[in-house]
Amino acid sequence: MVVHIVYDTTVTTARLYVAGCDTVNSAMFARAPYLSYADIPIAYILELGGEEFLGLRDHNGNFQQINSLREVPQSDWCLVDMFGPSLGLLRPCTASLLVGDKPIGYIDIRVIGGRPGCVAIVANHDQSLTGALLRQIPLARLVRNAATSHTVRVLKSEGGIFGARYVDGGPGFGQLLADLRRELAAVDDGARRRVINSAFLADVAAIYREALSYGIPPARAVQDTFGPTTPTNARRWVAAARREGFLGPALARGRAGEFTHVDIASS
Repeated sequence: MVVHIVYDTTVTTARLYVAGCDTVNSAMFARAPYLSYADIPIAYILELGGEEFLGLRDHNGNFQQINSLREVPQSDWCLVDMFGPSLGLLRPCTASLLVGDKPIGYIDIRVIGGRPGCVAIVANHDQSLTGALLRQIPLARLVRNAATSHTVRVLKSEGGIFGARYVDGGPGFGQLLADLRRELAAVDDGARRRVINSAFLADVAAIYREALSYGIPPARAVQDTFGPTTPTNARRWVAAARREGFLGPALARGRAGEFTHVDIASS
């Protein structure tokens, strides 16, 4: 069986070996909570015939199925910067700057305000960047293309949290990669079209509580999950979730957390 594995910007033909391995039930995977700058294992997921296979790409470009995240070597771990609906940007993430076929530098891409964005433009040591040259750089396209190839789905399973790459095998191989790319493309559009309704406020409350449980600043988690947006907007959404009863009252002004019914009854 031959499939195509998308790795960075290269499409590689690979052979799938599944003999003697159990399939991975998709019910074992769930979207991970927001974690900032997490160093996690990266593995592939192939959807085939309604079943999901967890695996790695070997040195020959072949997809080798694995049964546990413990089989992921340390070389396949990566720093991931989470954003959006459990998406993660693999770090470092860069894109080359070319004049014709000549590389003159690169851009550095990180998650800023809840979405991937350019944080630096770096010239090669023998190059200078002029204003005229900078105006010719298709920055939005470079960021979009690099982010697409460096974005994984951050999932949790019994074995822990990991970043999932998806195999693009064409028709009959599932839509996991297409779904991931649609969600990435919708990050900006979703922020522009944000509707503050009950479903959204319930999601805000869920992200807020999950961040608290992991010791992460909850308002920042809300901002990064539902951005790009400002810290002020994130605080407004949290306040609206409290006002509509999706979160309990604040512990104190400027202090993260909530009073629950148990807290109120025992006070």
